[in-house]
Amino acid sequence: MKAKNKILIVDDEPVNVKVLQRKLEKAGYEVRMATNGFECLDRVEESRPDIILLDIMMPDMDGVETCRRLKQNPKTETIPVIFVTAKMDRHDKISGLETGAIDYITKPIDMEETLARVRTHLRLETMHEENIELQQRLGEARRTAAIGSMTQGIAHNLNNLLGVVVGYLDLLKLRMNQPEKLEKGIASMEKAVKRMVNLVRQLSSMVTDEPVARIKADPAECVANVVNRATRQSEGRVQTVSIENNLPEDFQTFTSLETIETCVEHLIRNGIESYPEGTPAEDRPIRVSLNLLEEDGENEVEIRVSDRGEGIHPSVRDNLFDPFISTKNSVGRGFGLTVVKHSISHIGGGVTIGANPSGQGTSAVLRIPVETE
Repeated sequence: MKAKNKILIVDDEPVNVKVLQRKLEKAGYEVRMATNGFECLDRVEESRPDIILLDIMMPDMDGVETCRRLKQNPKTETIPVIFVTAKMDRHDKISGLETGAIDYITKPIDMEETLARVRTHLRLETMHEENIELQQRLGEARRTAAIGSMTQGIAHNLNNLLGVVVGYLDLLKLRMNQPEKLEKGIASMEKAVKRMVNLVRQLSSMVTDEPVARIKADPAECVANVVNRATRQSEGRVQTVSIENNLPEDFQTFTSLETIETCVEHLIRNGIESYPEGTPAEDRPIRVSLNLLEEDGENEVEIRVSDRGEGIHPSVRDNLFDPFISTKNSVGRGFGLTVVKHSISHIGGGVTIGANPSGQGTSAVLRIPVETE
């Protein structure tokens, strides 16, 4: 059987309280009474009501001050309060509502109107509580799903990479007297092991909450370092990366060089891989632009990485930043954007991915707060 809603009536006129009490009890509510503000606070401490009908004009401590104290207490701040008043001044009504009351009823009390208002606000409060509970359940479900997805992705990727290593070990046993094939097999094993190490390192970066080291640096220099390093390491595939630096001359900000370089490196790699397989290096243009933005009095550095590849596939558009989301079949893919989102948020920034304004391909935008110290 559903428990009765509890209503606390606070009024220093016994006649008003008794009449209202009978009406509410007849409607199925459990009613308690208090005759002043101090008694109201004591009653609430003893047993939390679902709603309070609070008279404004009372001796010692009026209804407005009583409501203010209720709202200042974390244990009672969410209890709905309806003011009961004979005062019709607009300023008084606004002042009362600003203390945290949800409604007001004027005297002489219309019993049917009062009952209707009480029912409505109790129903709204129930809906609010159900909504909070639903959000908590959804949050737990998302966390569970995310953990399950990540665990499955980690197991799948590591198993595949270990399979590559085991497979080449078996081949090496058969090719002990063939130096060229032996060297090739060892190189493939080394590549697979590096992929596993990189995967573990990325996972480690996701779970740390330690403060990152910040120094005064030029973001454009960070980007240039990434492009130069990527060009050396990727067998010429990044020869068409161009940098457009629109930051002021000698611009610097306190930030994490490692975080910026990690994020830009992932975004450039994603841009390169967005082109159809087999596309020559010279036909894989990547453009990185840096701009200084001002919004609501705050300055941000925008780093935009744009490609002219195949764009965002519809199957991953809604969950780009989830771990192991990728349209590529190669082992170890699909974790870069997750790392980017976590890393950039760790220094107070953000990342968005959308269509390239030029009409073809994708643009990934990093926004980094400008800090002077």
